Amino acid sequence: MLNYQALSHGPIQVQRTLSVEVEGETLRSTKIYVLTPGDDLTGQPEEIQQACNAWWTPERMAAWQAEVERIEQEMSIA
Repeated sequence: MLNYQALSHGPIQVQRTLSVEVEGETLRSTKIYVLTPGDDLTGQPEEIQQACNAWWTPERMAAWQAEVERIEQEMSIA
């Protein structure tokens, strides 16, 4: 199962759940991770690649980069 959620400030949170039945018992493994604008999407499922490419508009990419630079600047001052 694959779920994702686009976050308002740019990133996309992905949740991948794998279910396997072993001897009548269902075992599940869930992985949750976040992709940020500009991340390499190689190896991501096609659905996730399409969502990221649609969500990460040039404007959203620029806003994300500005926020990253602002945070880095604040950290260097402290």
